[in-house]
Amino acid sequence: MSSVQRTGYESARPTHVCAATGRALEAGERYVAVLTEAPASEELVRSDYTLGAWEAGHRPGRPVLAVWRATEGDRGRGAAAVMGTEEVLALFESMEAAEEGRAAVFRYLLALLLLRKRVYRVVDQRVGEHGRPVLQLVRRGGQQGIEPEVVEVVDPGMDEEAVAAGIEELGAVLAGAEPQGGAA
Repeated sequence: MSSVQRTGYESARPTHVCAATGRALEAGERYVAVLTEAPASEELVRSDYTLGAWEAGHRPGRPVLAVWRATEGDRGRGAAAVMGTEEVLALFESMEAAEEGRAAVFRYLLALLLLRKRVYRVVDQRVGEHGRPVLQLVRRGGQQGIEPEVVEVVDPGMDEEAVAAGIEELGAVLAGAEPQGGAA
């Protein structure tokens, strides 16, 4: 399987610990979750920061792929709730410039989730600059008589098995989250 087909989300589960302070996050505590790519591999690394640490300027030392706010779940009561549709949509929209690498894979998987939830529909497909397919999507439920905005998503070339594994892992990556208004 090629490197683009590996999901890399297995290592990106919630850490339950602030990356800056080392303090365990408490149930119900709001925090900032950050996805970065590990420098020596193709795996994604999730770092969680308390709001205080984030607001004090603590950041990972690597380029950030995605940032969102989350609430720590009660680990004794089972898994935290997965992001709602509006939160997934906000995270997807905040990553509109992602066309290469892991960020593009992450955005593509978010687009597939939004297609499955019937937020978007595919209106066309074209070949992009690098010869890869580009999905052209429009949001469902727009106002009558107004031309919907076309959103383009680069297909990173994942096979069906990699897409299925990636979407399954997204549930763990995004558990209990609500978006922050854009990347760091």
